[in-house]
This record gives sequence, structure tokens and C-alpha cells, in this order.
Amino acid sequence: MKEGDLEPGQTKLEPKGLAALIGLVEEGAINAPAAKQVFGKLLEAGGSPSEIVKELGLAQISDEGEIARVVDGVIGEHPDAVENFRKGKEQALKFLVGQVMRKTKGRANPQLVNELLRKRIGGG
Repeated sequence: MKEGDLEPGQTKLEPKGLAALIGLVEEGAINAPAAKQVFGKLLEAGGSPSEIVKELGLAQISDEGEIARVVDGVIGEHPDAVENFRKGKEQALKFLVGQVMRKTKGRANPQLVNELLRKRIGGG
């Protein structure tokens, strides 16, 4: 609203849309950065948060199998970081998480990514 120099009555945001957006975040369907994008669209044009999420391709990936495939690929591509994590360097895990997030365009569930990396690599 501040960026668009809008007053509350000048937006297309409806209370039910805001409630639905909060629900999507709470159930893990989208992450905080995606919620900000959806919120901006709701301010501009109103509508259904779930439809905006679909339209913009912002749904968070929480399918363990899908994330596991990406995690396995990242582990194979970065053996030095894997070894560094096994030696206790926590920063290496952050790097690997970042690589998974990059490959999924920020849509992977970060807690699940961490969990899968720790299971598959061990150490730390």
C-alpha cells in the first residue's frame, strides 16, 4: 500500500482473501516470500489467493519424493560440501540447502530439505 501510495479503501483486498492467504501460509501451501507476492496481487486486483498461487506457480513443494530427487542431485554435484558437512562444518549444509532451493526456485519446503539432507549425508 505504501509503495502504491494507496489508502486502505483504495485496494481490492477483501477480508476473506486475507484470511485465505493466511490459511495458505499456516498449512504450508506457500512460504513467506510467496505470500508477499500473493498479497501484492490481492491489493492490486483482489481475487482468490489459491488461484493467484496457481497462476504464478508459487505453491510450496512438500512432496518428499520430489524434493528427495533434487537433494540427491545436489549431493552428487557437490561432494566437497558434503564432505565438509560430515566434518562438522554447518555452513556446508546451508550451502547445500541453498542449492536445493535454487533448483526448486525457492519452492521446496526448507524444513524437509534440511531433514532429507541430514538423513542422506549424516555427520554434522
